[in-house]
Amino acid sequence: MTARRVGVSVLIALGLIALGVALILVFAWPRGDQPVGSGNSQSYAVELTVPAGGPSEVTVRRHDGAPVQLDVVTLEPVMAQMGHATPAMTAERVGPGRFTTRVTTRGALVEMPGQWEVLVLLGRPPDAEFTIVPVLVE
Repeated sequence: MTARRVGVSVLIALGLIALGVALILVFAWPRGDQPVGSGNSQSYAVELTVPAGGPSEVTVRRHDGAPVQLDVVTLEPVMAQMGHATPAMTAERVGPGRFTTRVTTRGALVEMPGQWEVLVLLGRPPDAEFTIVPVLVE
């Protein structure tokens, strides 16, 4: 009978430990969350991911479901509240509808926390479309 109580106690302790680990993984473990914003132009839906200190990623989809034929996407970040803007950065095509910026000597797309609006120019003028993507960087 005593061995049975010890076994039950061990199972309860192991269950509580597993529950504690699961709670830490869900709520306290660093997730590497990245600011993400989205916008729409006449023909395209755009999702912009802006990781801290790394290259930004742009995903472009056509509203009509057709393949994305863009050869260039340009990003122009502006922080209107502070009067900041960074130079335009061209994103390289890395796959169908996928573009990425390089980390340059200037650093990442945005270099300080706050509310940014990123003008995303899709294609080349005069046929280019644009959207403004809001991104909150913490």
